[in-house]
Amino acid sequence: MSMSNTATQIPELKDPASAVREITVAHSPDSDDAFMFYALATNKVRVPGLRFTHTLCDIETLNRMAREGEGLYDVTAIVPTRETRSSTSASQSRES
Repeated sequence: MSMSNTATQIPELKDPASAVREITVAHSPDSDDAFMFYALATNKVRVPGLRFTHTLCDIETLNRMAREGEGLYDVTAIVPTRETRSSTSASQSRES
């Protein structure tokens, strides 16, 4: 059995810096949200190939943007409002 001496062409890898995906994270400046996102915001957690960009915004605005589906952020913190809590409990009671 003869083997060919032809080399296989391996495509060049792109510059790793250009292969970084940005994840946009929006949360309120409240202490509970700050605690949840602290490790990402201060680079205590590093994920190769991902860069996290944080936007601080009041929770009412974040809730409205999430509800209306504006899709500005990959990840957003929301807080259930009275309206969403009552509609969720009403749908749960119908399912029971």
